[in-house]
Amino acid sequence: MILGRKLTRRRVVFLIAGVFLTVMLAWSLASFAKSVPTRIYLVPSNSMAPTIKSGDRIGVQARAVPRPERGEIWVFLMPTTTGAPTTTIIKRVIGLPGETIEVRGGKVRIDDKALAEPYLSAPMTYTMSPVKLGADEFFMLGDSRDASQDSHIWGPLPRNHLIGPVTLRYWPLSRAGGF
Repeated sequence: MILGRKLTRRRVVFLIAGVFLTVMLAWSLASFAKSVPTRIYLVPSNSMAPTIKSGDRIGVQARAVPRPERGEIWVFLMPTTTGAPTTTIIKRVIGLPGETIEVRGGKVRIDDKALAEPYLSAPMTYTMSPVKLGADEFFMLGDSRDASQDSHIWGPLPRNHLIGPVTLRYWPLSRAGGF
């Protein structure tokens, strides 16, 4: 007897089937989680504000992605040429391999065409001479342009420094969701 009920053959079959299905579901979810590795990060600064703010918690797809696309937000290792210790940071992909990037008049220009950036809350107050990106280089900028330590200061980012694209914000719950 279980909880005052008589165990019938039918109840035993349902109980075994329920346990089996629960185990199979757990195994399937664990297998899926291993096939799509996600790293979790706490964002320590406002260099990506207003899109991502200090204290946000994000998930990053940490497997090889063929090629970053302009506008995507990525986590990567800070280039060692900056003199800073190896640090994991987050910025937006602005320039792609082979392009020429310039900042003038408060706008980013790619191959001399102004880039539309609706995610910015204010234009840049700095200028930057044209920079030609190599075959495996990307230009990364924070959304809070004047307050961001990014490619306009330390130059192009080599492809081998990329970790993965930001796929979701899971905290705070009021702003949780994908990108």
